[in-house]
Amino acid sequence: MKPWRLLDTGILPGALNMGIDQALLEMHAAGESPPTLRFYQWQPPAVSLGYFQKQHGLNLSACRDLGLDVVRRPTGGRAVLHVNDLTYSVIAGAGENIPLSLPAAYGLLCEALLAGFQLLGF
Repeated sequence: MKPWRLLDTGILPGALNMGIDQALLEMHAAGESPPTLRFYQWQPPAVSLGYFQKQHGLNLSACRDLGLDVVRRPTGGRAVLHVNDLTYSVIAGAGENIPLSLPAAYGLLCEALLAGFQLLGF
């Protein structure tokens, strides 16, 4: 089993958070970075859009007026509002035995999160 890296990059603006995720992803894909579990938070609060998501119904001027960053994630999914939350990203692949099937990969990650919560007494 390859050693993993654990990062806590703290509270950062949305664009910087997504830039770090993108850089970690590209470096891992090029074999220049180990698999990584990263924890981070958002300041100012932000809406993150999935990579392929269109901005249907998102009022950008209202987001600006509310002080919300709007950023695009390097991964799929739908819009997520980040306010006082702890976010994590997992940068790993088949070389770390992450299943290729999206449901199976999410299942494995959820099992790991539950095990971590149990170790913490939750």
